Amino acid sequence: MIHIVTDFTAQLTDREMRTNHITVIPLTVTLNGKNYRDQIDISRNEFSNQLKTNREFPQTSQPSVGDFIETYKWLFQPGDQIISIHIGSVLSGTVKTAQMAANQLTIPIKILDSGLTEMIKGLLLLVSRRLMVKLTTLMQMANK
Repeated sequence: MIHIVTDFTAQLTDREMRTNHITVIPLTVTLNGKNYRDQIDISRNEFSNQLKTNREFPQTSQPSVGDFIETYKWLFQPGDQIISIHIGSVLSGTVKTAQMAANQLTIPIKILDSGLTEMIKGLLLLVSRRLMVKLTTLMQMANK
């Protein structure tokens, strides 16, 4: 199986993530000195409400190398591959951190810098998953 990993900047819905088997690693958002894992500890609505009422602009940080390693190990089964597509490297260090994690493992992982953020990256992920499913089906048919 080919697994897709991304971060929450893709702005995918829970249904889109489940339906397309996309695993999301949360970024950390800091508001008023408190850290939240995006979409786990704080929802999009809660985050938007905080932005309206806080004078302090929130800060974000990419997932840790350990977060990536844990996720990659959790997903991987022998014969699997992982494609990890993340927020553009000009905007975040997430791609670099994902690559550092991949370099520490013997799992076949391809790290891709989307060069994008938000919904455009989400659409790229959904199209990628659909293409992979079709390609896998064609390869299975050819091997029969």
